[in-house]
Formats: sequence, structure tokens, C-alpha cells
Amino acid sequence: MGNTRWTDDQQRVIDARNCNLLVSAAAGSGKTAVLVERIIKLITDEKNDVDIDRLLVVTFTNAAAAEMKTRVGEAIESRLIDEPDNEHLQRQASLLHNAQITTMHSFCQYIIRNYFHVIDIDPAFKVANENDMKIAQSEILSELIEKRYEIEKENDNSSFYLFSEMFAHGRDDSKIESIVLELYGKAMSYPWPKKWLKSIVEIYECAGVEEFQKTKWVGELVSYVKELVNSYKMLAEKAIKICDEPDGPAKYRTAFEDDIRQFDNICQTENFSELSDAFRKISRADKGRITKKDNVDAEKKDLASAFRDSYFSSQGGIIKLQEKFFNKTVEQQIKELNEMAPAVKELVNLTIDFIDEFAERKREDGVIDFNDMEHFALAILTDENEDGEVVPSKVAEELREYYQEIMTDEYQDSNYVQELILTSIAGEPVQAPYMFMVGDVKQSIYGFRLARPELFMNKYNSYSLEKGTNEQRIDLKQNFRSRGCVLESSNAVFEKIMKPCLGGVEYDEAARLVPGRVYEETDKRTAEKTSIILIDKKADNDDGMMDKELEAAAIGNKIIDMVQGENPLYVWGKQGYHRVTYSDIVILLRSVQGWTEPFLETLSDMGIPVSAGTKAGFYESIEILTMTNLLRIIDNPRQDIPLVSVLRSVFVGLSDDELAAIAVMPRTLDFWDAMKLYIKTVNGEEGTEKYTADIVLDEKEAEKLAEKLEKFIDKLNNYRELAKELPVDKIIQNIYDETDFYDIMSAMPAGEKKAANLDILLGQARDYAANGHHGIFKFTHFVENIKKASLDIGEASVNNDSMNAVRIMTMHKSKGLQFPVVFVSGLGKSINLMEANDRVIINSDYGVGTDYVNLELMYTEKSIFNNFLRSRIKVNALAEEVRMLYVAMTRAEEKLFLTGVSANILQGNMGARGEGKKKITTWKEKGQNLEFSGLLSLTKHIDMVMAAIADRPVFKECIEELEPEKIYGVNDELFDLEVVSVNNIVSVSKENRELAKQKEIELVNWDADKTYDEEMRDYISQNEEFSYKYKDELGIPVKASVSELKRLAMEKLDEFNAGDVENNPVMENEVLLLGDLDVERSFEEISDRKNGEKESKYSDIPRPDFMKKEEVKTGAARGTLYHLVMEHIPYERLDKNFDFAVFIKELVQDGYMTDEDASALDVKKFEWFAKSSLCGRMRAAAVSGELKREQPFMIGIPANEVYSEKSDSEELIMIQGIIDAFFYEGDDIVLVDYKTDFVMKWQEEKLAERYKTQLDYYARALESVTGKKVKEKLIYSFSLGKIIEVG
Repeated sequence: MGNTRWTDDQQRVIDARNCNLLVSAAAGSGKTAVLVERIIKLITDEKNDVDIDRLLVVTFTNAAAAEMKTRVGEAIESRLIDEPDNEHLQRQASLLHNAQITTMHSFCQYIIRNYFHVIDIDPAFKVANENDMKIAQSEILSELIEKRYEIEKENDNSSFYLFSEMFAHGRDDSKIESIVLELYGKAMSYPWPKKWLKSIVEIYECAGVEEFQKTKWVGELVSYVKELVNSYKMLAEKAIKICDEPDGPAKYRTAFEDDIRQFDNICQTENFSELSDAFRKISRADKGRITKKDNVDAEKKDLASAFRDSYFSSQGGIIKLQEKFFNKTVEQQIKELNEMAPAVKELVNLTIDFIDEFAERKREDGVIDFNDMEHFALAILTDENEDGEVVPSKVAEELREYYQEIMTDEYQDSNYVQELILTSIAGEPVQAPYMFMVGDVKQSIYGFRLARPELFMNKYNSYSLEKGTNEQRIDLKQNFRSRGCVLESSNAVFEKIMKPCLGGVEYDEAARLVPGRVYEETDKRTAEKTSIILIDKKADNDDGMMDKELEAAAIGNKIIDMVQGENPLYVWGKQGYHRVTYSDIVILLRSVQGWTEPFLETLSDMGIPVSAGTKAGFYESIEILTMTNLLRIIDNPRQDIPLVSVLRSVFVGLSDDELAAIAVMPRTLDFWDAMKLYIKTVNGEEGTEKYTADIVLDEKEAEKLAEKLEKFIDKLNNYRELAKELPVDKIIQNIYDETDFYDIMSAMPAGEKKAANLDILLGQARDYAANGHHGIFKFTHFVENIKKASLDIGEASVNNDSMNAVRIMTMHKSKGLQFPVVFVSGLGKSINLMEANDRVIINSDYGVGTDYVNLELMYTEKSIFNNFLRSRIKVNALAEEVRMLYVAMTRAEEKLFLTGVSANILQGNMGARGEGKKKITTWKEKGQNLEFSGLLSLTKHIDMVMAAIADRPVFKECIEELEPEKIYGVNDELFDLEVVSVNNIVSVSKENRELAKQKEIELVNWDADKTYDEEMRDYISQNEEFSYKYKDELGIPVKASVSELKRLAMEKLDEFNAGDVENNPVMENEVLLLGDLDVERSFEEISDRKNGEKESKYSDIPRPDFMKKEEVKTGAARGTLYHLVMEHIPYERLDKNFDFAVFIKELVQDGYMTDEDASALDVKKFEWFAKSSLCGRMRAAAVSGELKREQPFMIGIPANEVYSEKSDSEELIMIQGIIDAFFYEGDDIVLVDYKTDFVMKWQEEKLAERYKTQLDYYARALESVTGKKVKEKLIYSFSLGKIIEVG
């Protein structure tokens, strides 16, 4: 990264110090690279002396954290190559292992595990399984609601009765459960959930008009209405300008002037009462009649009329606002809110009870969920002072002293809890540790995760752009990802539709994307413009293709043209320009649900390889349905639907006729009994004569069917017997092993995915059993609860990044990624605003909005508060959809397509008055009204795009002349546009299907001896003849471990014949147990003294195989366990009464090892170590803070030193390792290494010789990093119980 040329703004971000810094980084601006460089500069600046583990870096995902740590590691290694003797850099390389580059939840876990005692939580907690938690939530809620009904069953006038009538829909309480869970989810995004929940009721308990008008939501409602009316005023002003044109509708001017006067009156009001009065005075003046004699341009007349209709329409505008907010007096509005207060209070109390019960259940199970992680960490990091104010706790103050800077990526996606966690550690008011926040509010698309982009916007608006301020903002707007045509077309769209009134973001000059990437010139075909492809939907489409299939086919035609056409598209890659491949192309959809299958099927039929990782469909996939149905009938075969499903599947393979033959047996029988009766009847058993007439198959077919059924019943009964003894995962494994089902599924189309799904099911069953659950019935019930809770985990993803296939993914999933060619598709789909139509609305700001229910008169009507929330939801939803479109469009590196299906593009609807408006005309009108009211009418992404470009040359060409299959945009430097007819899509896709079939035939009949492409043949031959001149150095790595160097050194020695424990396992009962071990005596001396026995040649000699009871651990695994114990020994507690057995149990309880691991350890060996002189020295060092354990390091060693026989190069090889322990004695260092190797007596010298190279590198690294001399290199051998000095 040293050669990277940073822009001035990037360099400012890298260099800024001693301030809180907000970086607004546009798409493709290199924010991750800048963040890494800032970290590197911080830790390599010897003046500041910042260590990597003193920085807290919080990212959004585990993948992002891993990538960040990898990038930092690579950057450190790169610097070390240039400065191999830089001790500070070497220290950073060794500390990177402990660096806090992590996700928010991982950081919270770190806080909890290190300070669990502050909140009195069991440190052995586990992270809860999401599916288990959903099921537990459902069970707890059902019990709570049932108890409430039991208590209030005799009281029809109770607040709970009002609550149930208001919130329960349908025949059960499932709606109440979903409302409580949704409210619970919103509450947990607040630092103090119960406090927020209780504040909800206050909205409904306002005492009078004055209090009502002072509430936050009423103030926001007044602002919303006035902003909307102001946009109507701007429309009226535009209309007047049209009226004043020479051929404009001048007679309309007076009406528009009257409209503006009334709008001004509304906008000048100061509170809700005044606003309500102003709305009651609204009237609509007649605009007058225009005749042919007036010589008015028809298009201008229609446009002016359309403007006025938009704000006086009964579907929206002024009239709608009157209905929603001003149809009653303020006193009536307050009275209705007060009447709903008891029911809302019941909901709040039920939610609080649920929080308590759910917390208790988790405590009993010893688990925490993601909400707990944040709230427990917050409880540790904050306190309340005497005035009830939240202040940092002592733990937070301790961490403030430790961390030197707090960095958070994707800051726009933070919530209130996460913000408070980080700010509790940050310095106040503005001092170290400083906050470094990077993100892009234009890419805030995680509203469903309760992200709070306003946190970003508050700082964006308040932080200064001036250098040297305490709170500074720097904007990165130069894009290094995409071609200029992609960026400028994105700018053209979003400067029109991304505005403060819709989400608080102004797409101004500071927000515009600036091209920063330079592409080389080429004579090949490259991307030039953003292409808009509109599929004209016919109401009478009789070609059998649905909208999604039509769009997929249109996309497929473009892909084939780019990849296989006579003039293919070329894109830039690592090796320069290359012909575009399928893997360069991605199709982005708002949601894959309902879209994936038609797209996959259509594109596959056209011969286009395509893949999609779906997030749904696992439990509905044929292989999982079949397996779960089989499990159900193993538990109870008298379940007709699962039974018939299994009989029809590959397990038995019955045909429809065979199933029907069983079904015609007496209808009173279930299918299981019908099967058994059918077998008995076919076999002629006594008492079945009267059923012979029911056998409809001929004799041979009937006997064949009976034989199949008998085999199936035998196999099923066998599984039923096994189920009595084995856990469900063993049953599933048995089914996989004994039947061909797994192999058959694997061999089917998409077999790799089917096999992976079956593996997931087996894994779920294992997890289920591991959690202490047993029985097939409970497992199938568990699966049903998961499906009921809509927790489908999604089918297995088997996509390979190296696979040459077009990818289909959601816009959400594409965030942070980039692709050479992008289709942003499905733009004709309506934006989901269903939440705004719910009778009960759960809002993350204001809690609960519900329609007014009058139980006395038995009627329901919309309440003002609920109408306010509906309007707010629509604004926020559309704002997020604008940002979603921004994310999708900015994923493209070179070529961007925007595709969507719409009706009436080429021809308007035919009605009684003739042809209606064409869609293109509607888009033009929408493009004239891109103020607040107009933006709220853009309920499809395609509407947003087309309205935004309505004033561009490409659009004007379409208005003048619109024909199918013609590409418009000759005079537009950013866009071209094509309207594709259904007939054309069908005909072209048929041609492409035929071509695909022809290619398949060619491949089947391929002649290996024939030359099809001479240029390709020569290219392959040239590659086959290539010879690499540095073959001898191919085996030399860039990075190696100390263990590898030890192995190389040992190859040069005459290795002594004394294998590892790995090859010579030792049982616990084979070790000589000594209770009176003298501190200064070696293991051998005590062994000689014991019982006066003849001295054995070996220490810890292993028994022959036939005498062993059980092998406990391999040498490598057991060695790891011994090291683990040594890493955690509490030297400050180490005295003569210290019990290692108890200590090892503590390690088990804390989750460091299992009981099985603990059983592999010999406690006596640790007791021998505790009595050694080395332990005494280490204990003294630990007490004085001079002992270091498990210290990673990295140093650069010339290649000719490490691989002298292979290379004479002085290029540095990075050597890394972990030092078991070292401690300071005076000004020098004592290096300690633990060994568990099995060693013959009196061969300590061999052990020292064996590990001399390893310890020499350790010493070299320590001396380089610390600047101090290593005076002793010691091995402690657990096998010998002895300290060995290495020269």
C-alpha cells in the first residue's frame, strides 16, 4: 500500500489526529483501504507509539472484520519487507493476533466475558440458537396470554378485554403474539427497553389540547403536513408559469393564484389547532373552461390540469389530508386517544412481562441472544449518577485509559444501543480515545434491522468541514470502482429523487459521485451508456409467459449478445481487457422470493449458466419434505399425507395408479390400515375374501405392489425399533447409509444443493440431540415450529466464486460488492407498503398505533395517531427504497442495465372514451413534479428512474416517437432506452433456445481430432510448452512458521528415535504418581528411589496396544491441552494448597475445554511443574507483571539463510510463531518452551538439539522486538518432569 496514490481528501482522513472524525464515504470511494491505511499510519508512527491492540475497530459483519484484519496483516508484512529491522513493526505483527478488529456483537461478548462479575452473570454462557429462541418465545407468550384470559375471564369490561378485541384478529391469538414480538424487537433497539415501552402509553394519556400540541409526534405531524402543502404550492407556481406561456391556459391562472393563497395560509400556521382551522376553510375554485378559440396548447392544458388534480384529488392531496387528520375537533381526537390508553397499557404490560419471562428462560438455559449481548455490555459500561443521568462506569473508564482510538465502519447502520456502548468508552467531551466513524447514509438500507441513520445525519450536519476542529467531517466522493457513464447516470437519477424531504439526505454537489478510475482506451466494444430496458406488458398476453419470465428472457437476450454475439462486450480485469464472461454478470433483485425460480428456469432454458443463493425454501425443498415426512411416519405411520408422500417418493416409488389401488380399499380405513389390508387380500389370507373385488390391478401388478408394500413396512418397522434406542440424528444417518435416497438426490438436477440440504438437516438433528432433546416426535414438532415462526433458513448455498455463471442476488446482499456488468431488475414491482395498511402499527419511534375501537357501539375507524404513523411509514419506506436503488446502481463497474415490466408503455388502455394515457406520458408528468408530494407517488423503482430522466434527451426522443425494439438515446450521452415487446422477447428467446440445443448437440458429437479454432489451438500449445525459469524457488514460501523451520533443521540432523506422544499415546494410569516430589530433584531421581525397583530405560513408557484400555488423545491434541492449562495458570493463586484438579474443572466450566479433554490430562504433571524452580521464577515474574504468555511474533529472515540449499536470494521470508512464555529477570529475558514429547531417559540433549532452531528463532524475535538480551532458553519437559537448558 506504500505506492498507493491517495487523493487529498483520502490523505486528510489518513492523517487527521486528535479529533472526533466523521467520514462520509460515497460508494466505491475506497473507504476500507483508507481505514486500513489510517490504522497502519497510527501504529507505525513511532511518535504516537500506538499499538494495534490499543485500537478498537468495529465492523458490521464477521466477514468484514476478517477482511479488515487480513488487510492490516498484509500491510504490516509489506512494511516489514521494506523495514525488516523495525522493532515497532515487528511488535505490531505479534500483537495483531490480539487486536480488537471485530463486530459489535463480538466486542460485546468480549466485554461480558471479561467483566461478567459486574452484572453477576454466569461466565459459562452460550450463544443461543435462533430457532430455539423463536420457539421459546412462542411458548412463553402462549402461556402468558392464557394466564391473562384465566384471570380476566369473568370481567367483560376489563382493559384486557378491550385489548384483546382491539388487537386480536381472527379466531386465535396469533396476531397478539406477533404484535408483542414486534414491539419487543423494537424495544430492544433502545438502551432501556422497559423505559421506552412505558413512554408509549403517555401518547394516549394526554390531558388536554395544550399538552396534545406539545407532544413530539404532533409537532412532527404539523411539519409533515406543512411540507406537503408547500410542495402543492410549488406545483401551483409551476402551473402559473405554464399559464403565462404564449399558448398556455391563461384562464386557469386565477384558480391557481387562489390555491397558492390558501396554501400560504396553511404554511403560516404555528400549531395543530391553527392548522386544523386552516384546513376547514379550504375550498376549490373553478378554474374556468377553455375552448378551441382560446388557441391553447393541449399538452400544456393537460399538464396544468394534472398538477391541480394531483393536489385536489380524492385519492391524495388536500382532501386526503383533511380526511386523515382534520375531520374531527382536537378535543374529539384526544378523547379517542384516551379511550384507547387502557388497551395500549395492557399491550405494554404484556410485553414487559414477556421480557422478564424470556430473560428468566434464557438464564435457566445458560444462554444469551444478540440483544442480550448489547444490553449486558451496556449494563457493564454505564451507571446512573445521583441525578439519574447515565454516566460511564468504572469499567468504561478503565477501557478509556486502554484504548487510544475507537473506529466504527458502516456507521450509518448503528442503533441507539450500539452508539451508547461506544460513546461510553470514548473520551468526553472531546478527548482520547477519539471516535472515528466512516459510512455513507445514502447506503443505509437496514431499516428492518432497526438501524438509525439519523445518528449519522446528526453528526453530518453538525461536524465542521474545517481542518483543525474538534469535531470534523471529511467527504470522500471520488469513486474508484466504476466507469464515468455509470457514475454520471447515477448522479442524473439521484439528484432528482434523493432529497431531504425523503429521508433527510440532500444529493447535492458534495454527494455527487466523481469518477476516479481511469480505463485504458481499446478498439473493442466497451460499455458507454446505462441501458434502460422496458418490457411492455400486454393485458391479453397469450404467449404463456408471465411477467417475470418475460423480463428474464429480455435479460437473457442481452446476456447472450454480450457474451456470444458477433461484437461481444469487453471489460477490464487484472490482466487488462477480456471478453465478458457469465461470471462477470450479476442480476440484482429487490427480493428473490417468487423471482428466483422463473429467472433460473428461463435463463437455463436459454443455455445461460446461472446460480442463485436463496434465503428461503429449505423446509419446502422436495428432499427435506420427503425426509421429514418419513420421520413423521416412523413416529406414527397413521398420518395419511406424510405416508402417501413417502410412498410416492423414491423411497418406495409407487405410481399414481398404485396409490389409487390402495385408496379404493374400504374408505373407513386410514391409509396405513388400507395398505396392510391390501397385502393380506392379495396374499389370500383368511377373512379377506370380501375385499377381493376391491383389487383393481391385474394379478401380476397387484402381487408386485403387495411385495413393494411388504418390503416398505418391514423397513419402516425396523426404523421404528431403532427410534426407541437411537437419537434422531443417528436415525437420519442410518437412512442415508442404508437407502439410495441421498445418492439419488445428489444425482438429480441441482444435486449438489440437494445433498447439501440433506447435510444441513442431519446437522440440525445433531445440534438438536446435543442440546439434550430426544425423540422423533419432538424433532418433527421442532421443525414445524420453525416453519410456523417463518424461520426458514434458506437452501444450502453451493455457489463457487470461480463458477462461470450469472449470479442472481438481492440488492441487500450486493452491498459492499462490485461486478463488471449489473442488471438492476424487477424495477416494475410495486414497493411493499403493506405495513402502512395494518390495523395495528408497531413503530420504532412511537411504539403502537391502532385504529379506534368503540366496543359499546361496535365500530372501528382510523385514529389520527395511526394515520400519522401510516404516513410516516410510507415516507421512511420510500426513502429507504431510494437508497436501495442507489446501492444497486452503484454496484456496476462498467455496464449498468435497468430493467422492468410495465403496462401501457406503447399503447394506453382502451376505454369508452378511446385510448387512455400511455405510461410514458404519466412518467413525463411525474418528472414535472419531483417535490415532496410527487416523490410520494413514486411507488415503483421504474417510476423513480423514468421520472428522474423525464427531462433528458432520451426521454424526449421517446415522447416524440415510441416504437418497440428501437434503441433511443442517440443524443443522450448517459442513457439509451429500449421498449421490448412480448412478441420480440418470445421470438428471440426461442431462437436462443434453439441455438443452445444446437451447441449441446455439437458438444455431444465433439470430434477430438478435428481443429475447430486454430488460434485457440496455437494458444494452448504455446501454454503447454511454457517453462518457468524459477522452478527451484517455487517451494520457497513467502511466509513460514517456526515449526516448519524446526522440521527443516531436523532433516539435517540424525534424528533420535524417540517419537512424539502423537505416535506413542500414554494412559493416565501408566504414569508413576509421586506425592513427595522434591523441588530440586528430577523425575528420574525420584523414580529411582521409589520402591527400590530396577531403573527403567524409559520415562512414561507406553503399554502395548493389547494392554491399553482406551486411547485418550493424540499427541498434538494433548499437547495443545497442556499448553492451554499453562497459558491460564493463575500464578498469583499458586501456593502449596493450590488444587490443579479444581482449576482444570474451572477451565471446563468456562468453556476452554470439554470434560473429555480434561480426562486426557495428568494432574500430577502440573503438580510436578508447580514444585520446580522454573515455576517459582515464573510466579515471581507474574506477581511483578514481568511474565508474558502465548505471545505471537513475526520477523523477516533472508531466504538464503532459511533455504540455503534452494536459494541465494536475500528476499525476506516472514517467519511467524507463538512463544509459550518468557519473563524478565533484571535487564535480561528468560525464554520458556513447554514440550510433551515422549523422551527416553538421559537423552535430554537430543530434545534440546531437536528444538534448538525453534528456540533460536524465538530468542531472535524477542531480542529484536524488546531490545533486551535472552540470557536463558529453557525447555520444560512434561514427559521427564525436568527443566532442560538449550545452548
